[in-house]
Amino acid sequence: MEIIQETVLLSLIAFAGAVIAVVFLSPAVTEMGIVNTVFSFWKNSSIVIITLLLALSGGILSGIYPAFFATSYTGELAMRGNFNLSSSGMKIKKTLLCVQYAISCSLILFIAAIYLQNRMMLQFDPKFDKDRIAIVGLTSDIVKNKGAWIKEELQKYPEIENVAFTSERFGAQDTYCTEGIEYNGTDIPSFLIYVTPDFPEVMGIKMTEGKTFPKTSQGDIIVNRYMKDNYGVELGNIPSMEAEAIGICDNVNFTSMRKSQSAVCFISLPAESGYLSDMFVRLASGYDRTEAVSHIKEIISKVEPEYPTEVLFYDNVAAAQYQRENSFANTMLCFSIIAVVLSLVGVFSMVIFDIQHKRKEIALRKVFGADYTDVLWLGNKPYFFIVLAGFIISIPVAVIAINEYLQGFAMKVNVSWWIFLLVFLFIQVLTAILVVMRYNSLALESPNISLETE
Repeated sequence: MEIIQETVLLSLIAFAGAVIAVVFLSPAVTEMGIVNTVFSFWKNSSIVIITLLLALSGGILSGIYPAFFATSYTGELAMRGNFNLSSSGMKIKKTLLCVQYAISCSLILFIAAIYLQNRMMLQFDPKFDKDRIAIVGLTSDIVKNKGAWIKEELQKYPEIENVAFTSERFGAQDTYCTEGIEYNGTDIPSFLIYVTPDFPEVMGIKMTEGKTFPKTSQGDIIVNRYMKDNYGVELGNIPSMEAEAIGICDNVNFTSMRKSQSAVCFISLPAESGYLSDMFVRLASGYDRTEAVSHIKEIISKVEPEYPTEVLFYDNVAAAQYQRENSFANTMLCFSIIAVVLSLVGVFSMVIFDIQHKRKEIALRKVFGADYTDVLWLGNKPYFFIVLAGFIISIPVAVIAINEYLQGFAMKVNVSWWIFLLVFLFIQVLTAILVVMRYNSLALESPNISLETE
């Protein structure tokens, strides 16, 4: 009962420390997007109570086996032996530490894959000039009545090169207006995006065949390369649309990486058509973002003084598109840090234990010629193999988790072998530093002092 009470008391102390930590860290975690609201002790009282009960249960369960084990020996055997120094005791300690390292390595490998995937998604070339485009959400009425005037006024500023209008917020969503197009007896599910003739020029979309829209184009079509490569669509008349495909453009990436490449048709319409509601502004090279935004808002306010003009850039759009992935990455990063810290705490406690019980052995080794590096290797050797074993166990777990996560993306990052090597070296170095810090004083200590103390 005393042993169980001790573990319960430790659990309660840990619970109290956790509550304090959560209260102080909650604002930072909320800012990272991991949770939506700051933690409140009273508003989240049910969570606090449930966690308290879990802490009590954990304290009881973790104390039962040690209590049973410690009281199963006779008094004589207990006085003669030392479980800490027994082979079974050491095996349990090393096994538990190996499990901790396996969890830590698995989480770090998983978070590395997540960050590589996120970086690839943000840096992927979409085949249009995303760094020079500003997006402004308007209404179809504003574009219909004042679109031509807005374009003319904006082009007077040196920061702005050209303006186009579209029916969809191109590159900022995963779904668009979809219609089945029949071509040579095949039904092609295609995204239809209505644009003003300047749109390919504004976006910097390159043609691989044919030509771009003429200035006075209306009803002409530009299809993406995907339609030709997968459905055999060629330049010329498309009977089902009663229109002509005048150009084939690059496979521009207009959805997130969660979606695979699709067929796209850009259909030209004048701004006055009443179908267009988003404005795309091509900015001059070396533009001043603040000045450009100011000019855009100034012109829109002249048309609709009360209209809430919001100017977006593709870095904002990408952040919004992948907000879920970024939040998940931050969450897993926190878990990884916690797991690594717990592993190092386990190492720290075992190193302290080792030092207490190896002090005489090390002193004798130094008497017989062992030098400073020999002592440090003696301390690091068991932990090197513990980390290695934990890392080996973590590999299949991490691979399965990474593959399962990447199934949600049409375009996946390639997690190279050197990522695994770096994670292994990272954990080994952290562990070695901690062990060296504890063994350093013992390695420098005179063997006479250790032997006299023992």
